[in-house]
Amino acid sequence: ASRFVMINLEGKVPAQLGIPSWKKPQPSSIKVSETVVSSRTLIFSYLLAVIFLALPQLIGVFLGKFSVVPAATTVLGLFVIGISGLFQLVNSKKEITQPSSKSIDSNTLELSDRWILSRFHQVTQQTRSAIDSFALGEAAKGLYEFFWGDFCDLYIELVKSRLLGEDAESKQSAQQVLAFVLDGILKLLHPFMPHITEELWQTLTGSQETTSHTLHTLALQPYPEVNPSLIDPELEQQFTLITDTIRTIRNLRAEADIKPGVKIRVILQSESDRERQILTAGQSSIQDLAKVETLTIQHPTESDPAIRETIPTGSATEKMVAGVTGTVQILIPLSGVVDLDALSAKLARDLKKIEAEIQSLSSRLNNPGFVNKAPAEVIETAQAALVEAQKQAEILQNRLREL
Repeated sequence: ASRFVMINLEGKVPAQLGIPSWKKPQPSSIKVSETVVSSRTLIFSYLLAVIFLALPQLIGVFLGKFSVVPAATTVLGLFVIGISGLFQLVNSKKEITQPSSKSIDSNTLELSDRWILSRFHQVTQQTRSAIDSFALGEAAKGLYEFFWGDFCDLYIELVKSRLLGEDAESKQSAQQVLAFVLDGILKLLHPFMPHITEELWQTLTGSQETTSHTLHTLALQPYPEVNPSLIDPELEQQFTLITDTIRTIRNLRAEADIKPGVKIRVILQSESDRERQILTAGQSSIQDLAKVETLTIQHPTESDPAIRETIPTGSATEKMVAGVTGTVQILIPLSGVVDLDALSAKLARDLKKIEAEIQSLSSRLNNPGFVNKAPAEVIETAQAALVEAQKQAEILQNRLREL
C-alpha cells in the first residue's frame, strides 16, 4: 500500500501537494541544548555513572580480585563514551519538527475522500482511548482493520481511476488524501511497528534528504490528533451501504462464473428513497470496483426496458442472479454475459461430486465398525465434513434452480 501511494504521488512529498494539514516540517521550540539540560547536570550524572560502574572494578584491583587491564579499559571506555555523549548533547542543538495541525477542507473532497478521513479520525480517537486505558491489543486490532479493510481494500481501489484519469483537480485531491492518511497511519502504527514505519515515513516525507543539523524522525513526531469536525457517523453508515453493495455484486459475479474483466449490467432496487439517493451518490464507486457497465437504480415496482430488450424469450428473472444487502435487492442479468448452458453443466458436475462425497461420508458414519473403533476426533471431523458438504450441495441446488 505504501509503495502504491508513493508511486502515485509522482515523486512529490506531502509538503509539495499543498495539503493544508501537512506542511514542510518547521523547527519547533523544543531543543536539546544547554537551555534544556545544563552542562553541570550532565557532568554530575556522568560522574555518578562512573562511580557506580567503575568503583567495583577499582576495589577489585586493590583487593587482588581483578586484573588491572580490564579495570582500566572499563574506566577509559566509560570516560570516552561519557565525554562523547556530553559534547553531542550540549553542542548539537538538534531540533524536533512537527507538522501543522490544521485540517483538510472537506468541502473540496469527494464522497470517498470524506469517508476515509472520517474513518481515520474515528480510528485515531479509538486508538488514543485504547492506549490511554492500556488496551494495546484493541488498539492494534483497530489499526489493522482500518489499514487493511478501509484504506487498502477500499479507498486505494476507489481512487485508482481518479489517479489515472484526466481530471487534474480530482487527481490532486486523491493524492492529498492518500498522503495525509498514510502519514497518519504510519504515526498511529509507530508504537507497535517502530522500524518499518520509520523507514516508510522517512521515504514518504523526504526527511532522508534533510541536513545533519536538523532532526527529522517519526519517533519524535506528535501522535495524530482527533479532528471531531471531520468525523461523520452518518456518512460512514451511508458509505457502508455502498461497500456492502459492491461486495454483494462481486460475490454474485463469482457465483455466476463471470470473468473478472467482463463488464456487466446491474439493477439495484430499493423501496427507500434515501437508499436510492445514497446509491446514486456512490454510483461511480460501484461501477469502478464491481466492473459494472450499466447501473440502474430504481424502485422495485419499476422495470428497465433495456433489460427486457436483451431477453427476448422467457422472463428476466429466469436469466438473472439475485442477491440482497440490507433492504437493497441486486439483480445481474446473465444474458450475453454467461453461457447459461455451460454454467448449468458445470454446476451439475459440481453437485454430482458433492453428492458422492456426502454418500461416502454418510456410509462411514452409519457403519458401526467405524463409529465404534475410530477415535472421537476422527468421527467429529467426518461429521463436520458431512455438514459442510450438505451445505455446499444445498447452495448448488439453489443456483441450478435459479438458472
